[in-house]
Amino acid sequence: MQNESGDEEDEEDEEDEAAEVEERREKLAVTSDQEGIRTGEEEEDVLFSRRSKMFRFNDEKKEWKERGLGELKLLLNRRTGRIRVLMRREETLKVCANHVVTKDLELQPMAGTDKAWTYFTADYSGINEMGEYTGEVYTELFAFRFKDPQAARDWKDAWLESGRKREKMAEEEMAQQQGSREEEEEEEEEEEASTSRCSEASPPARWAAARPRKETSRWETSLLSWEVLSSPSPPSRHPAAAEAGLT
Repeated sequence: MQNESGDEEDEEDEEDEAAEVEERREKLAVTSDQEGIRTGEEEEDVLFSRRSKMFRFNDEKKEWKERGLGELKLLLNRRTGRIRVLMRREETLKVCANHVVTKDLELQPMAGTDKAWTYFTADYSGINEMGEYTGEVYTELFAFRFKDPQAARDWKDAWLESGRKREKMAEEEMAQQQGSREEEEEEEEEEEASTSRCSEASPPARWAAARPRKETSRWETSLLSWEVLSSPSPPSRHPAAAEAGLT
């Protein structure tokens, strides 16, 4: 990467081009909206957005190579909680950086300047060291340089805040899953208890089939005995009739 004097010259060139580039970018954005083109950012919230120049380190030549100038974004997916870095070139809106922010990614200050930060990552933009699109995933050392130190500090603050958001969402998801498991266990226990109570309360099937026995009071028993004693005895069969087979 160039020294501070080179940075100033680059910044002057960037400022001269900014108005023209911004106009082209707005035209492309309007065209995309009119044609209903999806950008892949529809379900994401913007945590950070700032104009930046991106570099990648060339291992063979041991030097920084510019990859693009554009809007650097940190995006939070509302559905998955995933946070990613996305950058598109201003003139074409082609992606030059696209990767997920994981807890092992660590920002390092760029030596010799307070306007840039670097880090290693697996890049999914699919661009090789020659600037050609291949669709492959590459492990890269990236640097993002901003217009002034304050913008660089804002980038670091947003990066750290995104990490806290990611950890918080992970904790909330774990708590929600734990709560769901506990609710399922409680429902199962209640169902088992209800089944057990029903089994204890229900009489055996043979009880339900049997006719209930009628209890007879002492008064009813005495009355029945009196009726039997006061009733005339039925006539007995005559012996002769018995012999004749007649009644």
